[in-house]
Amino acid sequence: MVAIAWPRPTSIISGQIASRKQRARSALLELCQTSGKNLATRSKQNARWNDRTGNARAGIDSEVVASGDVIEMVVYHTMEYGKYLELGTSRMPKLGVMAEEIHVTAAEVTADAQQIVKGLFG
Repeated sequence: MVAIAWPRPTSIISGQIASRKQRARSALLELCQTSGKNLATRSKQNARWNDRTGNARAGIDSEVVASGDVIEMVVYHTMEYGKYLELGTSRMPKLGVMAEEIHVTAAEVTADAQQIVKGLFG
């Protein structure tokens, strides 16, 4: 027969897990906020269109939305025609780079998030 004896009450262990989960969530939220800003900046710098007014480039922004256990990082255009710059049309090639930058950022965030979780949970 094998027995496991906890040296501390399980309530203490569950409290520590909850505390680490909250610290992980806070760290991941901060990571996403920083990465979102970097994503918007790189998208502005690397966009391939010629500026006429500068409004489209200046209108690229990011936002982080956290709800429960879900953290979303969103990059978007504030100009109505931004979607056409990004995706192109039947008469115009795609000129934006947000989709490309999202893939780069996703890989970076994933690696950094793994380090955060590993640091907190081992």
